[in-house]
Amino acid sequence: LLSGTVPLGQQPTHDFTYSGWMLKRGCQATDGWRKRFFVLHKQELRYYQQPMDAEPLGQITISSSSGKFHVETGLSTPVIKDTHLTFTLACPGRHYWLKALDKSSYQRWMTVLREAVGNLGSATIVDKHCYNI
Repeated sequence: LLSGTVPLGQQPTHDFTYSGWMLKRGCQATDGWRKRFFVLHKQELRYYQQPMDAEPLGQITISSSSGKFHVETGLSTPVIKDTHLTFTLACPGRHYWLKALDKSSYQRWMTVLREAVGNLGSATIVDKHCYNI
């Protein structure tokens, strides 16, 4: 079992690339870290409050129909000082600030997200809470 993953019987979907817990910052640099359960399924990254929640809190759909999307190490803001195991999902109109729980899950998330982006290089964002950086 990969670090950061949930046992098979407790996962919200059976058809996914990778899933596990990460911390996510809110829309504002002054927001705190919130623990969320993430599921990457093909070209969709969804995040939930709990693994068995029926509806995600938000999702990022990677597609070739809109602006640039990329994954970068560290955080795209100087306001946040704790940058250990962090990365930024840079999307049109929004940066997602994420933090892995350990080194192994950090490396795995970076790998699978970069693979998901692949040659598409773009993303569409569907987020119920925030739309601006």
